[in-house]
Amino acid sequence: NENLTRAGFQVLTAAGVDEMRQQLAQHSPDLSILNSMKPGDDGFTLCQHIRRDSQVPINMLTPASDESDPVIRLELA
Repeated sequence: NENLTRAGFQVLTAAGVDEMRQQLAQHSPDLSILNSMKPGDDGFTLCQHIRRDSQVPINMLTPASDESDPVIRLELA
């Protein structure tokens, strides 16, 4: 977050699905970065909700050791 801000990007954060939907309704982001290991609503759930309402590009952060995540990400995108 701090690195992106220092690089000149406006950064918006959301704690869950509802907050993410509010952010998308109010702003038109160029990119959405999600964490697949977030407690509560996981990044994959957020990805599905974003796809219902928006075509914003999504970058999913996942643990390097989980080999199934790339397949799931492709199916959700």
